[in-house]
Amino acid sequence: AKVSLTRISTFLLKEEIDDTDISNEDIPDVAVKCDNVDLAWDTTPLFKELNLEVKKGKLVAVVGSVGSGKSSLLSGLLGEMNKLNDGLINLNGRTAYVPQQAWIQNETVRNNILFGSPYDESFY
Repeated sequence: AKVSLTRISTFLLKEEIDDTDISNEDIPDVAVKCDNVDLAWDTTPLFKELNLEVKKGKLVAVVGSVGSGKSSLLSGLLGEMNKLNDGLINLNGRTAYVPQQAWIQNETVRNNILFGSPYDESFY
């Protein structure tokens, strides 16, 4: 129980995400844009002068070895890292993120699939 309490306390004491770090300008043909942004988990930059542009409708794969920063890059784009400078992060449109670890409830398989929705026998 003590470990759980420590994890919950650590989470609750974290600073809230500053949603002003991410802009939502409607840039034609651009879904994601970063201009010279420095991102860090603390005060040491993990990404320095990051420049990135993803065009609308394009499929992009972020690949690399374990620990190379793939998940951190996505966290930075979602505003979950500290932005250390006045660089730009722009997300044009809606953004969804599915983490690499599945979130499974301590429930039956059926309840995990339904996730609170009513069971429809003809559908399943």
